Order: sequence, then C-alpha cells, then structure tokens
Amino acid sequence: MPFTLPIFNLLTNYWTAGHTPAADPPDIVDVPSQLYVFSRLGVDQVAASPTLYTPPIMIRQPLGAYLAVVGDIAEAVPGSADYYKVRWVQVFHLGFPNQYLGVLVEQCNSAGATPRP
Repeated sequence: MPFTLPIFNLLTNYWTAGHTPAADPPDIVDVPSQLYVFSRLGVDQVAASPTLYTPPIMIRQPLGAYLAVVGDIAEAVPGSADYYKVRWVQVFHLGFPNQYLGVLVEQCNSAGATPRP
C-alpha cells in the first residue's frame, strides 16, 4: 500500500519569537497545514499536576511552506484564537515521496503563556 502525504486542509498563521497574537499581527500567514491530535494514546499528564492533560498535538505542513522554529506561536485556523507554541520541529519520512514537516506544539494563550489558562 503506498503512503501519501497528509491532506493540508487548513491554513496556519505564525508569530515569530518576540511577537505575540496579543500585541502583533502574524509574521507568516496562510501556511497550508493539518492539525493533528494523536487520538491513540495513554493519558499524558504533567507530573506536578495530575489533572493537567497534555496530548501530543502536531501541525503538519508541506516542506518549503514555512520552517517553524521552537518558540514560534501558531494559530491553526486564522481568526480562531486557538494558539499553539512550537516545542519541536522535524521532517517526517525524509527522502521519501511522502515527506512533510511535523511541528509539535502545545496550547497557549495569545500572549504565548503555557499551559493555556
């Protein structure tokens, strides 16, 4: 069975380090993307607060669209006010026809504070 690229059915805006949605317009706009919350997981909790649930959230996007950087803030659907802080960036399936950029994020508020209050 051949592997295919994710369907990039959303647009994502990014604020680069030092800029926030609370104070600035986005630096990078309309990056094709897919928002993916891993649904087959054990309960991932923050050790200091067992009631704080932090599932792995990934923004997938085509290579060459925008290379997100740790510390950036993303809004996976412009105007949604659902913000995510970039924690890790990696090319998935490098060298294969289905390669794409995976951006691991966590929820944050418009000032970039995590966890999102």
